[in-house]
Amino acid sequence: LEKLVAEHLCDTNLSVERVARLAGMSRTSLYAVTSWAGTSVEKLIIDMRLEQIGHVLADPAMSRFSITEIALNYGFRELAHFSRRFHGKFSVSPRQYRLLSLSGTLD
Repeated sequence: LEKLVAEHLCDTNLSVERVARLAGMSRTSLYAVTSWAGTSVEKLIIDMRLEQIGHVLADPAMSRFSITEIALNYGFRELAHFSRRFHGKFSVSPRQYRLLSLSGTLD
């Protein structure tokens, strides 16, 4: 399931329904699988997107792209929601994360 989600992270329409279709299962079956694993489809998608955005922000070659462009590219439509989720995962704002990563001071 993680591989399937990873292959479609930049699909801005990635949703539970879309993942279920791609996996060839019903939403109910998909929820059962993720529940058994102790997560949800929504959480899996968001966590994987945040991880990938973290890699992009830390890449000097990607510094020409704004944080807004990157967030939108990975399916976050509301920037405040993205910033809260990012801060919740990494304990710093996306801007701070980029600055610390590019300066080599991020632990």
